[in-house]
Amino acid sequence: MAAKKLTEIQKRMAMLEAVFYAGYKTEKAVTDMTIEQILNIKDLTVDEMRMLSELQKAVKNHKVISFLSGGDENE
Repeated sequence: MAAKKLTEIQKRMAMLEAVFYAGYKTEKAVTDMTIEQILNIKDLTVDEMRMLSELQKAVKNHKVISFLSGGDENE
């Protein structure tokens, strides 16, 4: 039986869950994370690290909903 593919939103939520579980639960905590802190989050994949970088940019630009939904404000 093939493993079910996660949707983009499910992937983003899984990454957020890992970040929250690691103790980063506020916008400030997320945006202040260093690469070393990101690398120390257990079981975070390279793709999730990339998403986390996108989240940091989204928080700084006040576009968290667009990030979570995978939407683009220019649409």
